[in-house]
Amino acid sequence: MHLKNNKIKIVKLKQYRSDKGLLIPVSFLSSFATPILRVFFIFANKGNIRGEHAHKLCSQIFTILIGKVKLIIIGPSLKKKIYYLNEKNIKSILIPPLHWCRLEFLKKSIVSVACDQEYKFNDYIETFQEFLKKIK
Repeated sequence: MHLKNNKIKIVKLKQYRSDKGLLIPVSFLSSFATPILRVFFIFANKGNIRGEHAHKLCSQIFTILIGKVKLIIIGPSLKKKIYYLNEKNIKSILIPPLHWCRLEFLKKSIVSVACDQEYKFNDYIETFQEFLKKIK
């Protein structure tokens, strides 16, 4: 992803409600200024934890679809940021490379993750100690 800076970006998504349901359009190029090469979905029950890794090159955009999650992010400055994502206040959070992420499921939930890179195992930083070495 060609970010102008290495900061987390939060985008409140427009929602169009009617008696037929809810429509939430997302334009990655205008909202996040990035092409998307891969999308995956995480389904998990309350109490599950996902993530607990960082990426060397890949940026990810997290969007809650159903439920409620706590997203904990530690950036290169080692400052911890916590975001709560829920289906009543839908927003997307762009997480640049070299940010440690932990996703805690507070309810049975579905989270969409859009990436600017194809899956590459070598892009993962799997331990916090490895993350600390990489950011120094």
